[in-house]
Amino acid sequence: MIVPDPELPSRGEGLTWMWRHCCLQKVADAFSMKEEKGSKIVIDKYHWCLTRDAGNMTIAGPKESMIRRGGLMYSQFYMNNKRLYEAAKNFPWNDGDDTMAVMVLDPTYREALRATMGSKAVDDEMCRRSYNHSGRRYIMASRLTHNQSCSAREEHRMSLTLFEAVVAEWHGRGKPELRRSEDRIQYFVHSTATTNTFSEMVALPIASWYQATLGMAERGMLGIDRQKLAVMQCFLLKAAWGNAPLSRSPLLWAKKHRGEDGKEMRVGLGLKECIEKYGFGWLPTGLFDWKENTFAAGMADQFPFPIRQLENHYQKRKGERTMMTNALQEIDQIAGRINVLDFNDRDEWKRTELLNWTSTRIMWQYHQDFWTALYESPHEFQGKECERKRQQELEDDCDDDTESDSESNRSQLHVRRTKKRKRTTMKTAKVVKKKFPNPPGLIYSSVKAEIQEDLMPAGMGKAYSNRRDLFKLIFETPYEDITGQGWRHKPYLHCLRLLQRRLESDEYDSVIHRLRHLFSTRCHCIHVISRDRWLERVGRDKNKPGWIAFGRNGKRLDCSSHRSSLALKNGSSWLETRSMEQDRYWNVKIEDILELVK
Repeated sequence: MIVPDPELPSRGEGLTWMWRHCCLQKVADAFSMKEEKGSKIVIDKYHWCLTRDAGNMTIAGPKESMIRRGGLMYSQFYMNNKRLYEAAKNFPWNDGDDTMAVMVLDPTYREALRATMGSKAVDDEMCRRSYNHSGRRYIMASRLTHNQSCSAREEHRMSLTLFEAVVAEWHGRGKPELRRSEDRIQYFVHSTATTNTFSEMVALPIASWYQATLGMAERGMLGIDRQKLAVMQCFLLKAAWGNAPLSRSPLLWAKKHRGEDGKEMRVGLGLKECIEKYGFGWLPTGLFDWKENTFAAGMADQFPFPIRQLENHYQKRKGERTMMTNALQEIDQIAGRINVLDFNDRDEWKRTELLNWTSTRIMWQYHQDFWTALYESPHEFQGKECERKRQQELEDDCDDDTESDSESNRSQLHVRRTKKRKRTTMKTAKVVKKKFPNPPGLIYSSVKAEIQEDLMPAGMGKAYSNRRDLFKLIFETPYEDITGQGWRHKPYLHCLRLLQRRLESDEYDSVIHRLRHLFSTRCHCIHVISRDRWLERVGRDKNKPGWIAFGRNGKRLDCSSHRSSLALKNGSSWLETRSMEQDRYWNVKIEDILELVK
């Protein structure tokens, strides 16, 4: 139901009616019916242009709430000025639009997520055109609609039974006015020119600030601190030009909020306190270094990594996405710390420690990527079969517990739902999802303990016949040249690509040099790999993983079917016991290494 304008404009100018938040709060209190059992409702408040006193509100009741059982499904009170900016149900800088975040992120991040999710590549130029189009549409709507009036709207969605009862009550009262003229104090009324101008004065400085941040480096080359700043500006701009549910964005609303892990406390803008105290969301000056256009010292680390803002765009493969995201943000954090170091003796020691830790982190990720891929591949081995049975038994136990609980609680409304099983297909029949908090080392004893059967040694390779060639294939193949199956979505490769962009050439060479040393001295039982397939299959049925043994000179041993015993004879790398698990950085977390070099 539309609430009519209390009076039509008489001077040829448009007027805009806006709901007062104080009056909406009285409505919310009346709908709450706190004295009644089961009267809990969900109230969402929307603040107009970061102000306290004007905005919108929605009211909804859970399924078993008092108002829902009475027939009222949903109520909303909102200003109708949003129609000025609407184009086929689309609005400038939409909440679900990741355009601005994409423009901020390093291309390495975007490609890493694209490769992991298997989605279409993001066109940076198209994102810029989309952002500029939103800006033009906003400006034109603000400046060319001063003669239009925008009413306030009040809508109640209810059941037919309740609607008939309301109509009968209205007729019984003699069909009174829905809003008597003397009661129309729940609105602010301003000229449309005034409200549009105010909106511009709030939104355009933020848009200009965002563009200035983007312009401080070449495309895709913003430092991590300014990436975080620009992402925060994206959120702020989306909330500044119209009505926005600020309380849903902890980054803007709260001074402190939970991190992505649900435990760590992070800093936010704290607009809630400022809006409630001063009536407008002024930015806290202590968070920013305005001269350098970045965060104040020590503040950037408290804001979320930019890559997190694209996670809503990539919903599938949550496990792979999380692994990729965590690896990239750790590498980016270390690279950012290295880039601010000086060249004195103390900082040189810090640089060495960070570079050494980084090379071990890359090697740890390579181990993690290998074991995860092996269990998800078509390869079959005893360890995989045991893990499959273990997971199946856990699912069966969970189903049994659920059935017993439902029988004992049949009289209650809340019954635990059974876990939905994934549909088994030809592609997923052989896949086993196994997590590795500490992946096994690539030495004979660790590999045999994990796969729980004798290893199948491989013969002499044609193109990659020694450790040096295999290292180049695994760690130094240019990403642009990678086309083989199973290669592009490996997080360790994207971490190396990000390091190459972030570090100086001599620093990156130092990481590669130590990686080569670790590969030569601590990786002695390597899976068969080729440029065309990251995990090659061997055996009579081509369903077994193959393993490479090296001689003392670093060359591959020819352990084909009639020479398989050579893999365990004197001089074979399979007899080596020194693994990555013995490296002093192997179990060092990023928090620990950053604390060490503080």
